[in-house]
Amino acid sequence: MTTKGIYEMMRKECVRRPAAEKVWEKVMCEMDVRKIWWNLRHFDSGVKRECDVCKVGVENCMHEFVECSELRGFFERMKEMVYRCWDEKEIKTRNWKELWLFGWRGKMCGHNVNLLNLVLSHARYAVKLRRNVAHFEGKIVSVWDLMVGTIKRDIRLLYIHMGKEEFSDFQQVLKMNPDFEDAKVSLKQTLLDQQRKIDRGY
Repeated sequence: MTTKGIYEMMRKECVRRPAAEKVWEKVMCEMDVRKIWWNLRHFDSGVKRECDVCKVGVENCMHEFVECSELRGFFERMKEMVYRCWDEKEIKTRNWKELWLFGWRGKMCGHNVNLLNLVLSHARYAVKLRRNVAHFEGKIVSVWDLMVGTIKRDIRLLYIHMGKEEFSDFQQVLKMNPDFEDAKVSLKQTLLDQQRKIDRGY
């Protein structure tokens, strides 16, 4: 038996197929599910149309989330907020592009890293929403307003699922940013609703 044959035999025994392949086999009976990974790996390469937001660059993931000229003002506001609420000196030691795309890895003395990553994830989601609105509705909306709106929407879930310490840190972030006024109102209502449930014995 060749080395390749031995490798293939061992691979079948030691490596489990991703669950996603089994799911897609059931959904798409004629599909070669092994090719879904190739598509994911190369999904940017076939894009040839221009960005729906700036109307200049070719739309791919890096352009959509990093290079689009319409993100410059948003990035400045994001940096200002992040520097104000977390350790500005330490954050400036990191590459902004890496922080923006992948979040903070590791610890930050005296600061809640999980909360920083949560805020960044909402911001990235807002960028995607802004692109979809531009693409499907032909409208250019404020990505900052979308981010604030998603945080306001998720206040109740954050309150329910966050630990007390992390949620307390989240409240401090809201207090330190005047742009989050709607989120503060939503939080106040959430706390009132929760207290009413407690008073009623729920």
